[in-house]
This record gives sequence, C-alpha cells and structure tokens, in this order.
Amino acid sequence: MFSSSKDEYSKDIIPPLPLSIDQVVENQPLRSTAPVLQLPSDVMSIILSLVEADSLSSLSLVNSDCRQLAGSRQFASICFDYSNQALDLIDILLNEKDSRSQSSNVLGGIGAAIGPCIRRITVATNPAWIKNRHDIELSEEFNSLEQTVRDERIAKVSEAFSKYLRRIESILSSRATLPHLELLDWEDRVPLQQPFFNSLTTSSIQHLKLFRVSVDQELMLSSLKFPIGGICEPSIWT
Repeated sequence: MFSSSKDEYSKDIIPPLPLSIDQVVENQPLRSTAPVLQLPSDVMSIILSLVEADSLSSLSLVNSDCRQLAGSRQFASICFDYSNQALDLIDILLNEKDSRSQSSNVLGGIGAAIGPCIRRITVATNPAWIKNRHDIELSEEFNSLEQTVRDERIAKVSEAFSKYLRRIESILSSRATLPHLELLDWEDRVPLQQPFFNSLTTSSIQHLKLFRVSVDQELMLSSLKFPIGGICEPSIWT
C-alpha cells in the first residue's frame, strides 16, 4: 500500500505523510541555524503537523529551509486538474528541472524546490476548465453549432491538451525533479502512447494507477524497467 492511503474500497483517501526535513532538502546541510531546525527530524515532523494549514504559507516565507519544511505538507499530494494553479505548478516544476540540469542536479544550486516535497501526483482534468479555457463541452448548445466550428474548436483543444500532457510527461521523466514520487494516479481517460510509459522508466514512482485509460497501440509493458532500487517490483493497477 502507498504510505498513508486507504485501500480501494474506502471513500476517503488520507493524504500521504509529509517527508522529513532532511529528505526535502535532499540531505544537504541546513542553511538556517535556528534552534527549532536543529531538532531531530521526527520531532520536527510532529511540530509541523500541529501548524495550521493557513499558517504554512507564512512559515515558508521565513527562509529556504522553512519553505521546504512547509512544502513537505503543502505539496505532499498534488493534482493536475488543468486549472490555472495546476498549469502554474507545471511551469514551476519544469523550471526546476531546467535549473537542475544546469547545476548538476544539486538542490543547493537552485535553492528551495517543490519537486522533492511531492509524494503523490493525481492527473484528473476538471471538465469545467476545458470549457473555461477552450469554450467546448458536450452539450446541446455545442452540438447545435456548425460542424466546421465544432471541428475547429476540437482541433484546438486536442493540440493544447496534447502539449499539456507532454509537459507532464517531461516532469515525470525527471527522477531528479521528483526524487520522492511514490504514486502516480492517472484518471484522465485519454489514450496513452509509448512516450508516456517511456517517461516512467526514468521516474521514481513505485505505484502506477490507471483508471479506465485506453491505450491506442500495442505496448510491451513487460519490457519497461522501473528504477526502484531493487526493493520490490512496481505495482500497476488498470
């Protein structure tokens, strides 16, 4: 089981536990000399659990170490739902990926980062954002439009959404950007092609959950080798 989650028959999913401070700074020395940050990581985790969610943003403004500490709770589980917030987060993670490539994957070279805080990613597009961004939805109003208008809008959505998925694939493929990603829960019902599965071979995921996802070509999943350090075989749900 993924850490701190319930099984498939539960109605509620418990968010994954935050990572310890030494994990989210990737074992780099802490920059701050504040006494509270010198406490054992398990004690700091208990203290962090008592901080109100609304206060985490204030904590993150203290310094880079506190930003990582707050981020371990704020970004332990994220969802790419095609919202403005999700697109902004993708931009940030892609920038972190580029920055790491220029600093030999060292966190200290780019400062505090969101990527090391993430343990679970859910990809579940909200149809409301499709309508909001592309003015398209399956309704009588849309179906009443001329065929050429419908085809044009659908083509624009397809192009934009394909670019969106490629950006997610780029993030997933970087083990350095998401070193602690455990679970990828893919709920978008779009055909997944070989490049998507190829991106997983260089990721750190241990569990892959595909919910009613179609595959539009024959894939050799058995040939994919997940880099999980030889601890156990990765689990895949479809």
